[in-house]
Amino acid sequence: LGYLPQDFGYYPEFTGQDFLLYMSALKGLEKSYAKRKAKEVLESNVLGEIHHIKCHFSHYHPDASASYHGKLEHPLLSDVTIHHMDTARFLSGENPVRVWCREEAAEYCWYGKRPASATLITEMSSNIRFLYDGTLAAPVSTTDWNADWDIECDNGVLQIRPERIIVHRAMGDDGDAVVEEIKVDGIEADSRIASLREACMAIREGRKGETDYEDNLKTFEWMEKAIESSGIQDWITI
Repeated sequence: LGYLPQDFGYYPEFTGQDFLLYMSALKGLEKSYAKRKAKEVLESNVLGEIHHIKCHFSHYHPDASASYHGKLEHPLLSDVTIHHMDTARFLSGENPVRVWCREEAAEYCWYGKRPASATLITEMSSNIRFLYDGTLAAPVSTTDWNADWDIECDNGVLQIRPERIIVHRAMGDDGDAVVEEIKVDGIEADSRIASLREACMAIREGRKGETDYEDNLKTFEWMEKAIESSGIQDWITI
């Protein structure tokens, strides 16, 4: 049971651009506190330049045949992977150059012939390679919706896991490392709150928001090219 008022709430001091910025933060591609913290570590250059970004997503999705998700032709890529793509762009500060993708149907579950699993390789600017494997048809969930991340750099590896960031900093040439764990919990872990705070700061500072809708279009194009690549089983330039 829901209630839809006749008068829709709106902040009267917002310009049209302010409102689009605000809505893009609330409804767009969110950046959690953990991802922001990870970006701070990467930008500090303590780990050096990024070489590979590896993202693993394995989730069980209950039957959603009656919902919008149950009607998507590419449920994984268009409803979940697109957020992971946006995260890869956010963490690296780079954009995709070309992509190869292979989707697989999940006929053993309610998805039927629709592809609920995918493997994806993307060459990004600055010679970064993004490696992705994901599924919505796992028997149980072994990652959360944000996925597990391993970001390999010149001098170590940064891992993003539920509620924590793990930094492995190389010591010498023998493979030894200093390991630091950064816990992420409490109110700051809520990506909606973090996104709203960022949107408000962008308006105050007169700049584009972190989830600016124009920038999000680049991620949508990446996703569309991945679907195209899966159809022809070949590399697609973005």
